[in-house]
Amino acid sequence: MKNQDRLSDEEIKVILRAADEILGQGGRTLLTRVTREKTVTVGIR
Repeated sequence: MKNQDRLSDEEIKVILRAADEILGQGGRTLLTRVTREKTVTVGIR
């Protein structure tokens, strides 16, 4: 993985905060749906 492809520590913190919020509101099922959709959208495997 190229260095420019990596997330910064700050970006990782933002993602984790958002995931925590999603878990709090909708649980693991909602978090799974959101991450699956985004993974397919950006082409992450």
